[in-house]
Amino acid sequence: MIDKNREFNKLIPEYLNADFDSSLTKNVDLLKKDNTFKDYNYHGANMTMILELLSYLTDFSSFHTNMVAKNNYMESANVYETVHGLSLLKGYYPLGTISSYTTITCEISASNGSTIYISDGDQLVIEPWMSIDTGAKSVNDTELSYNTTSETIIDVDDNNNPLIDNKVEFNFYMKEGDIERFIFNHNDMIDNEIILPFHSYDYGNYPFIVPSIFVSINDEEWIRVHDFYDYMSGLENDIGDKVYMFVYDKYHRNILRFDTSREVPEETDFINVNVLRSNGANGAIGAEVINMPGLQNFVIKNITKNIIIPNDQILTFINKESSVGGSLPENIEDIKVSSRANIHSQYRNVTSKDYRYYLESRTDVEKGYAWGEQEVDPGNILEYNKVYISVIPPKGYDSLFAPGSINTIETVWTEKDDTSLSAPVEIPDKYNVDFRNDLLKFLEPRKMLNCYEIPILPNIVYFRFDIGIRIKRTYTYTEVHNDVRDKLIYYFKRTLREYKEDINFMNIHNFIMDQSITSETSIFENIKGLDNLVLREISTFTYFLEDDPQTIYEPNDNNLYPMYKKNEYEGYIDNKLRTIQLGYDQFPMLVIDMCRFYAE
Repeated sequence: MIDKNREFNKLIPEYLNADFDSSLTKNVDLLKKDNTFKDYNYHGANMTMILELLSYLTDFSSFHTNMVAKNNYMESANVYETVHGLSLLKGYYPLGTISSYTTITCEISASNGSTIYISDGDQLVIEPWMSIDTGAKSVNDTELSYNTTSETIIDVDDNNNPLIDNKVEFNFYMKEGDIERFIFNHNDMIDNEIILPFHSYDYGNYPFIVPSIFVSINDEEWIRVHDFYDYMSGLENDIGDKVYMFVYDKYHRNILRFDTSREVPEETDFINVNVLRSNGANGAIGAEVINMPGLQNFVIKNITKNIIIPNDQILTFINKESSVGGSLPENIEDIKVSSRANIHSQYRNVTSKDYRYYLESRTDVEKGYAWGEQEVDPGNILEYNKVYISVIPPKGYDSLFAPGSINTIETVWTEKDDTSLSAPVEIPDKYNVDFRNDLLKFLEPRKMLNCYEIPILPNIVYFRFDIGIRIKRTYTYTEVHNDVRDKLIYYFKRTLREYKEDINFMNIHNFIMDQSITSETSIFENIKGLDNLVLREISTFTYFLEDDPQTIYEPNDNNLYPMYKKNEYEGYIDNKLRTIQLGYDQFPMLVIDMCRFYAE
């Protein structure tokens, strides 16, 4: 038996080198064909177990080697921890959970009888980190709270928030989440990092205009930065070295990070942290959900008079529009796309897309666009090296345009039957100075040295439609009309539209008719009650065309927009439903009050 084992051991290398593709049966068959061991029971031998183990180890080693090779490169990596780490090498920090935010409209009565709470020239303050209960629940049946995360100062005067009919109205932001407060010390830090509990905390959006976290050390507020090299170039205002990062790491943890390149807390320091435990995309609410009943603990101060305004003086406290911006942590594909865009720019805005993505990373910019001298006046040396930029805010013009700069124009649409329809159109005439300066400062670190940026007001092209609706007999006109109207509004939602866009009536028709398209707040259930939808007319109003604001130009080489993409069709009538192309500085919006709907 000793001799047979010796012979068998000599054969093992030969069989191990054979192509047995991890199959025990195939390896046993190889041994059976050898005449050396005719009387050997391979299926009952321990050697079978050894062969199977070796086969498994070979298979596992091959799989492991392939996985290691795949995850060395961003394009083929499929493990979150690896993708996260590779993105950091490209200078991109993956995003964690982001809370929804909404704009609150608040109206306050200035006096009650002989008691005056607000006078012209007073200054009101809404303190940060106050919470209200919305009464709404998420899809996970979690109670939803909205909070102030930054101090809001309201100047009551004619230029900002005037007193009208003994009332003052103003807007401010609130974010979704539950406030959690922590106190840490030096012993809680590991390698200058503090790991927060394993909850989903609001990461926020760079440049963190609507804050998501507050950190103070010994009652002195420290500043959050996106990278520890921020504000060190001399191109930004000097904020000192008392800064920190709030990051979402590869193990799905939220980490408070300090760095010795700036300042770190001392051993005797106490670190106070306020953060929002967030529901992300599940924390969104619809319009008019936030209302008066949840204001028991909400405080508005008049710091000029040094008084607290009673809650019974608050006449209106409501979110007129649904919340926006909520999202779950970035997945593998999201990180890959974002990190590619980040490395592509090399921290320089070179192309129009570079400007666009960088501008839209701001929470107060819904859409951004940039164009150069070739689009404005090709060959004109006075236009060389100019970069024009224009931005659209998420909602309203409050944060973008100067207070009181929005003019309301009664636009009259005259029809062939001599009837008219009018609606107010808001037109901004200048940027808010602080916002303009902040925007240029924001662009400065990525500026190409041979060019300079010029903020341009967007030329808003307002659209109105005449739409015919034919319904199925089991539906009522009102319910179908309401969903068609709401879906048309959704089509012109700012996140879905673009600068220099083509407005095609067939795209609008198909968008409304497509039952698979739903919004965050509606599934447009009654669209299925449409038997036919007819767009009869598309009209525009462009406030910068003073002579004829409803002009849509025929195709031309003079860069006059909005422009039909095709010449008028031959025949005795002009087809008004041709595709309309907008200019570089033009953005489409809808005036829904000027749209008309007909029962077919």
